[in-house]
Amino acid sequence: MIELALFKLESTLLHPSPVRTACVSAVLDEAGIDVHPCLVDATLGLPTALTLRLLAPGAKDELEAMHRELERRLVAAYASSKDSPEVFGATRCLERLQMMDIRVAIDTGFSRPVVDVLLERLGWVARGILDAVVTAEEDAIDAALQMTRVRSALRVARIGKSTFDVLTAAEAGCRVRALVGEASTFEGLPYTHAIPSATLVPELLRRIQQSEARRSMAPVRYENPALVRSA
Repeated sequence: MIELALFKLESTLLHPSPVRTACVSAVLDEAGIDVHPCLVDATLGLPTALTLRLLAPGAKDELEAMHRELERRLVAAYASSKDSPEVFGATRCLERLQMMDIRVAIDTGFSRPVVDVLLERLGWVARGILDAVVTAEEDAIDAALQMTRVRSALRVARIGKSTFDVLTAAEAGCRVRALVGEASTFEGLPYTHAIPSATLVPELLRRIQQSEARRSMAPVRYENPALVRSA
């Protein structure tokens, strides 16, 4: 039985935003490092410190100062932005999960100061719809289990979008490993389900619960065909 849904914040519940790309690019530009925005976008969801290490491998001595400047820019940019950052239906998705007695956690590549600004704008803390927030400084799955007091990763649904998300979920033993996007782009990865939007997670978990209750072998929609065939 699934007791916890753990979402990668940036890639599943938020719109792709130019804010992060602009801030990272500005910091790199100030350091005299020219990086194409597409490469910056490819690091979405990674800790910001790791992002800088990957994009500026030759700036080891300046990385700490660059990271401080990036954090400052991100906090200021998200605090002043007027756009709604969430994917349409994200708030309702999290509320539905809590109505199903499933705990909700998010993990993010942002530090605590940055994510606090984002969550204040989203209003999720005030609504009481988050049971745990895991930041870049922590191990996502282990920290979420401890914060929510869920005993086993077998009771976790991990929702992400990257190879890293699904590989770490598989290594931890998460029962559900859902990737957001087209299944054809995830070939060869150990995901259990591919969904077009994270807002479909409540329906996906409801169907899984019903299937488990009936002890049925009928495949649930969005299942990974490769895993079904190998079962």
